[in-house]
Amino acid sequence: MDLERLDPAAIRSAISAVENAHRSVSQESDEPETDIDDPEHWQGMLEANAAAVLAALDEIRIADGYVVRYRFFERTEGDLKVRPFAARSTTDVTAVRSVLEWHPPPDSGIAAQRPSNRDAELLYQHFSFEPTAIGVFQYWMAMQEIWASAEWVHTRVVTGREDFAEIVSSGEWQVEQELETHQPAVLRNEDGAHLAVLLYSPLRRHSIVLQQVEIRADKTVAFAAPITVASGPRGYIA
Repeated sequence: MDLERLDPAAIRSAISAVENAHRSVSQESDEPETDIDDPEHWQGMLEANAAAVLAALDEIRIADGYVVRYRFFERTEGDLKVRPFAARSTTDVTAVRSVLEWHPPPDSGIAAQRPSNRDAELLYQHFSFEPTAIGVFQYWMAMQEIWASAEWVHTRVVTGREDFAEIVSSGEWQVEQELETHQPAVLRNEDGAHLAVLLYSPLRRHSIVLQQVEIRADKTVAFAAPITVASGPRGYIA
């Protein structure tokens, strides 16, 4: 099947929907000061965010009666070590949390990091999405939100040529790869889909990378090594 380039307006709409979901969760969580290392605090916040994001994205669904749950392990240098999983909303997941072990999120960049069969069983298999290019994009975006890595929190999706040009307009930027197109693109087949998307991050060094993502038949998500497209000024560490 041919490569499908996504409409920048559709991408911006999905991003706006997620941002609105974040704001709704933030407004509803106006609660007294809590221990920021309290597992129940973070599990509750992340579960509320996952629910709001899934409600906001219209091309993706979680199985009827299921919700996203979390086990919180620790907070390290501003990053949260968590493990998401899906369970029926009526299930007491205390026992499940007690046996889960932590592993890096799919976008961690660790060599040979691959989604485990347990992730497929415990998380991905409970989701479905429309078999369209925007459906693939929304599914990937929802999984990024659910894994909630520090890298993703500080990442911005480049929606198209104008967005790219605005970011690199400063003289401190150097474009290292010339591209024909700048909006996300999807290639679908019977075994899954591949997504190519430009991501801007100010961590460590301002940069824009081309990230290739594979959505497999079992709905697991795998990341290829990113390709640097443009480099900017020195950034900051999360």
